[in-house]
Amino acid sequence: MARRVYFAGELFKAQDLIGNTLLAEAIAEASEGRYACVLPQDLEVDRPRSQAIRDADLRALLECDLALFHFDGTELDAGTVTEYLVAKFADLPAVLLRTDLRRAGDSDRDPWNLMLGHWPRTRKLVVPALGLYAASGRDPRQMAKRLARRVVTALDHAAAAKPVVGMDQAWELLNVLPKLMGLKLTAAEKRRLRRALTRRFGA
Repeated sequence: MARRVYFAGELFKAQDLIGNTLLAEAIAEASEGRYACVLPQDLEVDRPRSQAIRDADLRALLECDLALFHFDGTELDAGTVTEYLVAKFADLPAVLLRTDLRRAGDSDRDPWNLMLGHWPRTRKLVVPALGLYAASGRDPRQMAKRLARRVVTALDHAAAAKPVVGMDQAWELLNVLPKLMGLKLTAAEKRRLRRALTRRFGA
């Protein structure tokens, strides 16, 4: 069964939506079906309210096995950073991907804010997009394939990292986190969370 990867990043422009889709497809191909990306842009929300959209994204994140976060821009997207912190409090393996050649933040180690560094079960992957584009013969699909191979390797390393907490503690976290976020879960959604946790621990 494919591991579900929450794919976090901007989705406000056509280039975001197209790029997210291309990379998600390339990741599935490069991993030979081991990873299946969950794109927030594809989540259906029955009510077009901000809380309904937020809640759908957070539920999807918590139900995934890993997460991929696009840390691009001179200022990181606030929603993506929020989702990253939720993932870390849920002990989800994560990959931070930056393709922006510009630096952002105040860290002397990472090209983003120092408060986002040193979290456990996290791999960082910095691949400047312009160089990758040139190396791919200026072919966007080849570029996506090259990037996907590196993302899959990073996901493999993140997934191999030992959990910070045990399964019982992780289940307690998944019971408490939604309450702290004001996220209401149905009985069916709680069952899906339990199944996701069982997958992650191989139980």
